[in-house]
Amino acid sequence: MAEQESKNEQTEKKLDERTRELVALGASVAANCLPCFKYHFRKLNGLEVTASEMEEAVNMARKVKANPPRHMEELADKLLSGLYDREQKKDSN
Repeated sequence: MAEQESKNEQTEKKLDERTRELVALGASVAANCLPCFKYHFRKLNGLEVTASEMEEAVNMARKVKANPPRHMEELADKLLSGLYDREQKKDSN
């Protein structure tokens, strides 16, 4: 069964190795996985990927990673503000 899965994995690949490794490098950043980052960084060096290509993948991951915390902070501020407003109304009555 593992042999069949390996064959399927090989035939289903649509991205070239450079692209897959750049995606993996970015995913490593987004996942905060230091060993993953080191592994994919070394692999990309062996594929002669430029520093600017790696930087682009890392910067894209940073942008993706930065959005959820920002949205969470905005939601928390909004909901807490609503609670604060409700408490103020109770206190004024």
